[in-house]
Amino acid sequence: MNLTPPPPTTPSFAKSAIPLYLPLNSSRAYILCILLIHVLAVVAIGIAAIPILIKLIIGTAVTISCRHNFKDAQTQPHLIWRAGNHWIIDNDPQQPQLGQQARLISIDFLSRWLVIITLKSDQKRTQRFVIAFDALSADRYRLLRVRLKIEGHGLLNPDEND
Repeated sequence: MNLTPPPPTTPSFAKSAIPLYLPLNSSRAYILCILLIHVLAVVAIGIAAIPILIKLIIGTAVTISCRHNFKDAQTQPHLIWRAGNHWIIDNDPQQPQLGQQARLISIDFLSRWLVIITLKSDQKRTQRFVIAFDALSADRYRLLRVRLKIEGHGLLNPDEND
């Protein structure tokens, strides 16, 4: 009688060679959150007991920040996660071969509503991607979360975070 346990099975997508294509769309939830945070900042500045000139300067900075964040939230690149830790940041979906090669350096936040990951391109440029639940189709968002939970943490190498 053979008492050796069977080899562990892994899900079919684990360490898969099938790329995960993530066509990020602008997220209504993320845009509303950005607007809410900036409006609350302007209200807080308005009721603060500081001189009007300082209120105007800080209010202008908050308005510029809101515009910058709003513009970034509307123009999301497409991401392609290939086998292993090979990512492509694709700013032009018509020519995916011209995208930047990148690797995952951290999974900053992972939940049912929000995923925040940091990628480092071959040019040593670090980019953080905030992916809300409505930026992808439900199936792709779920697949991204599952792959990050199963494969993502194994891809992180603390020695590579230079």
